[in-house]
Amino acid sequence: MKMMCTYKLVAFLVFFMFLSNHSSGQIKENYLFYSSLKGNLGNYYGGGITLDLIHKNKYSFGIGFYEHVKKTGNLPTDYKKGALSLLTGGEGIARDNIQSLSLTLGRVFLTKSNWGIRYNLKAGVTYSVSKTPENWVKLNEGGGLLSMENYSYNYKKYREIGILINPTIDIPLFKFLGFSVGPYSFLNLKTISCGIELTTLIGCVKR
Repeated sequence: MKMMCTYKLVAFLVFFMFLSNHSSGQIKENYLFYSSLKGNLGNYYGGGITLDLIHKNKYSFGIGFYEHVKKTGNLPTDYKKGALSLLTGGEGIARDNIQSLSLTLGRVFLTKSNWGIRYNLKAGVTYSVSKTPENWVKLNEGGGLLSMENYSYNYKKYREIGILINPTIDIPLFKFLGFSVGPYSFLNLKTISCGIELTTLIGCVKR
């Protein structure tokens, strides 16, 4: 699954680089196309990828996917994650998880900086699937080097429509590479994920 996601990410980046270089003159003049690779840190941690478009340095549009996780709040006091989780990159550890699809619109304001720094004030709607473990049942501990978790559990799922608020300061250092920083807030009825976002911009990030 992780390898498939990597292939999709590479395909998206190649597509946007191709689109940026081979679009018509009018499109090149009026639009910026790029992909944003995001790292998020707050009450949850995780990241995401968005495909972004800016029209005439005034308006922005983005579509993206995010995944955020955190230690679950109802964890049994004697819960053990097991040594095997270290070999699987943390897969199988009981934790709260939010996966979100986002659609954002924004207003862009250019600064007078020679770097082309801009404020991208964007917000939009999200569709999120949240999971939290429940129905904990303690297992007999077999021990051993490759032991698993000492509890079994089920995941309770919530499907929600929410709001994403994500203003950023974009710093396009080069034509095809830049960075951005800003706060983010995913606001749902049952879950709220907020914090600071650091982003790498890849594609046509400035003219």
